[in-house]
Amino acid sequence: MKPLATFSLLGFFFIQGCAFTSQSARLNPELSFKEATTGQGAQVFLSVSDERPDKVIGYRGAGWNGATITTEDDVAVVVQNKISEGLTKKGFNVVVAKTDQTRSLRVDVRELQYLTTMGFFTGGIVTKAALKVMAAYKGDQYEHLYRQEDEDRVLFIPFADDNERQINDTLAAAIAALFRDPTLLQFLAQPGTASAPTTPQASPATPVKPDATNAGLM
Repeated sequence: MKPLATFSLLGFFFIQGCAFTSQSARLNPELSFKEATTGQGAQVFLSVSDERPDKVIGYRGAGWNGATITTEDDVAVVVQNKISEGLTKKGFNVVVAKTDQTRSLRVDVRELQYLTTMGFFTGGIVTKAALKVMAAYKGDQYEHLYRQEDEDRVLFIPFADDNERQINDTLAAAIAALFRDPTLLQFLAQPGTASAPTTPQASPATPVKPDATNAGLM
């Protein structure tokens, strides 16, 4: 066998072998928050919980045949830190205890998923994230479901770094959606009581893959 053919064949088997190697993804969604005075110092009690039904993010092969992708990071803590950072940059005062003057912001991580699909020449890598937000203040409530879905077309099973990047990009875009929702920000910043929608809604998936520069300035 010619050297070039041998090298190509070995490379093919090496790349495909990634499908059978488990991966622990490092969660570090990169976002850039533009400073603003939207919050006017309003106090927000933030709580985040991981409500995913399955802690496995996905599988590296087609369907359910590959090795698992999981994370050792606490998903709730990662999301809470990023949202807290964003609220602070927007002029809110994130507090650790509730008072009569405190707005409550609860965020449930409903989905963080990595899926593979098979095509004729290429495969698809689909990543999904969903955050359910429930805000409350003086008897009023605002609820919304923020969803993000992205897809890459690939020839071979992606390397671990590529998987990690796509998972983080999708999670970052879902978090960024909170800060692009003027109704949520206005509800949290309100000086008194105000009416707000209470019926959960779903934000449509963004068709353009986020540039991890990082989900843009918000």
